[in-house]
Amino acid sequence: MSTPKQKKTTTPPPAINPFFTTLNGISALFTTALSAGIVILLINAVSSSTALNSSESDSPDEIRTIVTNFFSQPLIDQLPVYGLMLIIITFSIVVGTMIHGIQSYTALKLSKNEKTTIGEAFNATLSNFGNYLLLYVWLNIKTFLWTLLLIIPGIIAYYRYSFAGIVFFDKDLRLNAAIKESNRLTKGGLMTLFSSQTLFNMITLYYIDLVVWTASVSQLYRSYTELDKTGQPKPPVHWLSWVTLALPFVGLLVIALLLAFLFAIVGLSGITTAP
Repeated sequence: MSTPKQKKTTTPPPAINPFFTTLNGISALFTTALSAGIVILLINAVSSSTALNSSESDSPDEIRTIVTNFFSQPLIDQLPVYGLMLIIITFSIVVGTMIHGIQSYTALKLSKNEKTTIGEAFNATLSNFGNYLLLYVWLNIKTFLWTLLLIIPGIIAYYRYSFAGIVFFDKDLRLNAAIKESNRLTKGGLMTLFSSQTLFNMITLYYIDLVVWTASVSQLYRSYTELDKTGQPKPPVHWLSWVTLALPFVGLLVIALLLAFLFAIVGLSGITTAP
């Protein structure tokens, strides 16, 4: 009489600390891919200063006036502006594709503990530019469409697609195939992806978010692919990841309480000074 076979149990690996994951990734970036790290950091500095200047340049009323005056003009007078807008949008997509490609290729090399340079990452993206452009545009379209469903699905989609650019270079996958592989690899590990980027971005006030993204996904891509090869489940969520998730809500609650407190003080002062 044969005895029934026992099911093989797999013990999940220890939880991944999101803070040290990103910190180790940043250390690896500026150790094994120094030139790429410096360029990504410089791009961060330029984009941060540009966003800061644009937010301070015009008030909402001034922008509303400009838009109203623009659409009140005859269509023939608007054509040069539409042409300029098309050029700016095209330029932004091309630059965005190159930056994302450089980040993804660099993250792939970091995940394999291989050295790389900005020139190598640039050439790898440029030589596959057409296919990577389609992937980059499609990723943004899909994420935007998910965002229309009350924002949260868009945030989830953003992290589900985090590995699409990396598997594009690593496994020579294109468009939906790269996206599906990213979805498969990140399944069960979205919270760690979220916290490894969000925690460090909150600490650095989002001034080096491109560096943080490259560093964090490189480390988690290595961890998740190793788990996938051995058939192990994703590790449990680290307690620091739950703290990271709660921090924005705690911050909003504190701000709401402070505003309520200030309104209460103003109301009481108004009552005491009334005749």
